[in-house]
Amino acid sequence: AGAILGLVAILLAILFGRRIAEPIGALVAGARALGRGETPRLQAAGPVEVAEVARAMEAAGQERRRAEAALRRSEEELADFFENAAIGLHWAGPDGVILRANRAELELLGYAREEYVGHHIREFHEDPQVMDDILARLARGETVQGFETRLRCQDGSIKHVQIDANVLWEDGRFVHTRSFTRDVTEWKRVEQERRDLLEREQAARAEAESANRAKDEFLATLSHELRTPLTAMLGWVRLMGSDRLSAEQTSRGLATVERNIRLLAQLIEDLLDVSRIVAGKLIVEKYPVGLVSVLQEVVDSMRRDAEAQGVRLELTLDSPWEVVFGDPVRLQQIVSNLVSNALKFTPAGGRIDVTLSRRGDRARVEVRDTGQGIDPALLPHIFDRFRQADGSGRGGKGGLGLGLAIVRHLVLLHAGTVTAASEGKGRGAIFTVELPVMAVSRAAAEPSDQGRRQPAASRPPLDGATVLVVEDHADSRELIRTILTSAGAEVRVAGSVDEALGILGAAEVDVLLSDLGMPGADGFDLIRHVRAAERGGRRRRIAAVALTAYASREDRRRALEAGFEAHIPKPIDPEHLVRVVAWARGGPAAPVTSSGAS
Repeated sequence: AGAILGLVAILLAILFGRRIAEPIGALVAGARALGRGETPRLQAAGPVEVAEVARAMEAAGQERRRAEAALRRSEEELADFFENAAIGLHWAGPDGVILRANRAELELLGYAREEYVGHHIREFHEDPQVMDDILARLARGETVQGFETRLRCQDGSIKHVQIDANVLWEDGRFVHTRSFTRDVTEWKRVEQERRDLLEREQAARAEAESANRAKDEFLATLSHELRTPLTAMLGWVRLMGSDRLSAEQTSRGLATVERNIRLLAQLIEDLLDVSRIVAGKLIVEKYPVGLVSVLQEVVDSMRRDAEAQGVRLELTLDSPWEVVFGDPVRLQQIVSNLVSNALKFTPAGGRIDVTLSRRGDRARVEVRDTGQGIDPALLPHIFDRFRQADGSGRGGKGGLGLGLAIVRHLVLLHAGTVTAASEGKGRGAIFTVELPVMAVSRAAAEPSDQGRRQPAASRPPLDGATVLVVEDHADSRELIRTILTSAGAEVRVAGSVDEALGILGAAEVDVLLSDLGMPGADGFDLIRHVRAAERGGRRRRIAAVALTAYASREDRRRALEAGFEAHIPKPIDPEHLVRVVAWARGGPAAPVTSSGAS
């Protein structure tokens, strides 16, 4: 009782001062005396007003109630803040069981409260070991800030989050964690996109730098590949013009000039084909083709080059009746490029075998050589453009590195496959082309000589034919005049459309042979004038042949639609030129397109 009254006395003294505290103090002293078994000595300490004591007690009660109300409001505000905070909040006990979670946390992960609260926090982590590590750190008194982890949502998706956490301690006891969860999934996505963009930019820059280096290397190689045959050609032409060579030396010089001219023509054709491939304009015109005639044409035309190099070139027909649906010109180009590639890397005394066989529903053409082989590191890139030009080709034998890239593209256009194999350097190489075959009769597949190049002795005569050659390039004009004159034609030449129209107005012409690409009025303008005059009855019809360096199939189509009967791409094959002019005049049948790729 004394202790209680003492506490009350202190409180009343604080609230009402000495006037109330003194009488209460006397009561406290008396109570303490009774507690010791003594008789208290009560002395009057002045008048005590019972009403004032009652009021003081009431005031103390009100103050206590106000304090309790304030405490309840604080607890309610704290609970409201926890529940409605914009950031995810949760408490977990030292054992990792979730004690409490707010609405933002539940909405972030998509769980109902009963699916989340009361469960171990490890259940929701993509990597449960992460949560064990966090709890261990918190138990050691550490504070976790900005820790990134991944949480598994109710729908199975994954959220990337950052966690800040600390522990509420009471008298050294781990009560619960206080954790804040921020959703950084979108930020991580943007960050990943930024990294991907940076990687793509770096890759594009590296590719551009590589392309720039490849361009420089390609131009250097192109310069070399053009100058080398030109050097041989110019040298032999000057020697032959000096009249100091024997007949044998002159013959050898002419063969050298012809070989290098064909090499230059092939380089130009390869460049044009690559340009068409890049532009998506390289097309094939397909119809049933016997592969035997294609292979024989290529092998026959290239055997002389092989013999000059001391290489044996052989054709083996294990399955001689295979027919494919394809473009014969492009099929010849595929095989020619593969044989040329083999010749380039097969030394004298070597051998190249071209074989046709059947594998299921596909025809297989193999070009096998005993040459230098292919480095295994190069095999995956052997069909890339400019691979030879960058110096990593088979033995560095020159070339633009375009032939095999063109082969791959043409084979794909024929729904086929092409592969390369080699046992390594010095072990030779095998290139294999497989094409789907057609179901046709043996008679339809037998090789035919139709359309194959005639020998020079059977060249069709042009005796009595009058040919007008329209060509703005003087050297080409003189070359064509010489070819046609040697075949018996009477040749007239013009360097422009106006000059040609003047000749046509003054003389009768059997065949018009006109270049298409001329400055000012061109070959298309000329043929329109000629055909318009014929429709008006002012001139009999003249056979017209287009001669042009524009050698694509689209260029041929335009020429034929404009009114020409035939289209001959440059460079000119003399035998083919004579045969086409004879055909246009009405002589023996001849193809109306170039015998080379167009």
